[in-house]
Amino acid sequence: MIDKCNPHTAGYGTPTMIPSVIADDSYTIATTVPPTVVLPFTTSPSYCADRLSYSFIAADDSSPSIIGSQGSAVSFTEATRELQYYYSGSNDLAGTTPSGIDYTLTVHATLDATPGLLSGSTSYVLTIKNPCLDNTLV
Repeated sequence: MIDKCNPHTAGYGTPTMIPSVIADDSYTIATTVPPTVVLPFTTSPSYCADRLSYSFIAADDSSPSIIGSQGSAVSFTEATRELQYYYSGSNDLAGTTPSGIDYTLTVHATLDATPGLLSGSTSYVLTIKNPCLDNTLV
């Protein structure tokens, strides 16, 4: 059987991937919010999208770590592509200003979990706010 999703298969061209866009978001510590669902990445041929595996990268080199004294403020469920924000017990990830702290987060997808075949990523900024300083709560 010919695998048209494999870029090394001669005569079928290289499959492509277009990452979905995740809007920048904000989260106030200790509040409960619905999960953010990452839309599936688009592939060509389209049936290659069913073979994508997704992962979550909590920070890049230019962003502070999203892991604080109480653990990570973000969890990711690959099967549903859901990002869930929750953090309580400390304001260490929020800072001491009403604007909060910005974190760069990335969702990565790879075809058949095989590095080098086809991969892509999308990044967005999550601003974590201190509930004592968040103007929408105070």
